Amino acid sequence: MPIVRTALLLALLVRMTMVSAATDGLLGSESEATTLISFIKQNSVRISGVSDINLGTRASLTRSEHYTEDVCVYTSTGAYAVTATSLNGTFELRNEDSSDAIVYRLQWVVEGAQDLLPSVALRGLRGDVSDIDCNGNLNASIRIIVSASSFNRADPGVYTDTLMLLVRAE
Repeated sequence: MPIVRTALLLALLVRMTMVSAATDGLLGSESEATTLISFIKQNSVRISGVSDINLGTRASLTRSEHYTEDVCVYTSTGAYAVTATSLNGTFELRNEDSSDAIVYRLQWVVEGAQDLLPSVALRGLRGDVSDIDCNGNLNASIRIIVSASSFNRADPGVYTDTLMLLVRAE
């Protein structure tokens, strides 16, 4: 859909440069000119304030652990969708040789928490429309939930995953 919008905007720009509605006035006791005024508002979105998440060091968990990372989402339209994908394919932290994994749940928090599923968009979210940096405020959060049972079953080691977050203006 964004490709279609981009193509339509480019076609409009080409048409506007080829056909001008501006007219000069005629010489006389009065003179009237006309001009076409146009302004294109881009469909833009930006996620910022993202940093690496270190879940710490533990030997075991007695209950599920929640970790939250705040971010800023700007959108020129006021609404956006977010899609999360994992380098590991599913939301799992894997050890160095990928022989063991710790499963985690992922939530997107904006006026309440919603579960994110791998490669499934959450739609209709509200973002900041006034400032690309959210006026210094962070308006959404990524919440990672690690279950005690998954963590406690895993062998000792370093477990990692790379999470990709895609935001799209709606």
